Amino acid sequence: MRLSLSKEWNFWPGYVRTLKSLAWQSGRGDEREADLLWDEMPTLLRKGDAKLLSALGMMSTEEDCAAVLAVKVRSALHFPPHTYYSYSICLFVKAKMGRTSDGVVWDSLGLEVLKNLGADLGRAALIRHAYLLPKGCFSPAFYREMIRRSLGNGI
Repeated sequence: MRLSLSKEWNFWPGYVRTLKSLAWQSGRGDEREADLLWDEMPTLLRKGDAKLLSALGMMSTEEDCAAVLAVKVRSALHFPPHTYYSYSICLFVKAKMGRTSDGVVWDSLGLEVLKNLGADLGRAALIRHAYLLPKGCFSPAFYREMIRRSLGNGI
């Protein structure tokens, strides 16, 4: 109720506070609250704050990061949230999307993946889930930062 009211009235501080409450409850094992939190993913991505996704615990594992990337692609193409995600859709995304997107920028999502999973595991996860990503979605600055973090781990 609070979530829908906050969203309807564009009261974003209340929306974020409600999401934090849902994240806390889902961390205690409440599956219903976790589902509600994930249902809000397209809205969170449109708002453009990748750090909020991390703070809510929605990018804590490789599977979560892959789910966020998939939802980002679907929301940019205006697919329903639970659309079956086939290889042909991935090819369509790569052909149509390019670097233009609304909401969260690809670089900030990639950096959050690296931050949450670590440089080596994050890089491996991004490579493993590259089929989800449109061609050229990351900027050269992202790749510089990824290399810098990888070198920092080896020292």
